[in-house]
Order: sequence, then C-alpha cells, then structure tokens
Amino acid sequence: MRSAGGRTIVPRMVVAPLRVPVEIRAPSHGASRWFRLAHGVSEMGLWFPRALPDELGAVEIQFHLPEDAQPIACRGQVVEVEAEARDERPERRAVRFVALVEEARARIARYVEERVPQ
Repeated sequence: MRSAGGRTIVPRMVVAPLRVPVEIRAPSHGASRWFRLAHGVSEMGLWFPRALPDELGAVEIQFHLPEDAQPIACRGQVVEVEAEARDERPERRAVRFVALVEEARARIARYVEERVPQ
C-alpha cells in the first residue's frame, strides 16, 4: 500500500473470485447506502469491477460469502487500486477492511484458500 496525494493506493493482488452484493453505508452521509456487486475478496478487503462513489471514505459494509448463512459486517475504508495499464490512473475500486473480527477474517481466509491455487 502506498499513499499518493493523501490517497491510499492498494497494489493489485491475487484475490479469490466472488460475485456477491455488498451493502455499503456511509455514516458521514446520514442514512445513505449503496449496493455494489463485489468481484473479489481477500483477507484485506473487497474488490469491485467499477469505481465506487467519490464521496465515500470510511464505510460500514455487510455481505455474505457464498454458501455461508452468517453475514460478514465490518468497517472499511474505500481505497484506490493500481491501474492495470501504465497509462491509466488508479480508481476507487476497493474497500479495505478496517475493523474485522477474527472469526470473520478466518471465514474469509478459508474461502480464499479453497479457491486460489497455492
């Protein structure tokens, strides 16, 4: 992770494929909430195929791992992901987990381990 102009930029990394809806709430925006489809997960956070709204920073998220009845809820921080091509600029396409309980982190780790070849 590096910082550029006050923004946190997360390097692209291997993540487990995931296609689940994520509820995103921004406490600083009152009752505002957004729903986005996540396309990847790691123990660090969630990745999205398109940029998240610019006004989002600190957020509260909730989602379900496939075949897991218990939701995962935690606080997170919207961050930029390095662009795939050198001539592209980073986009706000990820939520880094900030406050994730160990039990939820272990469930995510298990999910990732089962789906990403070592």
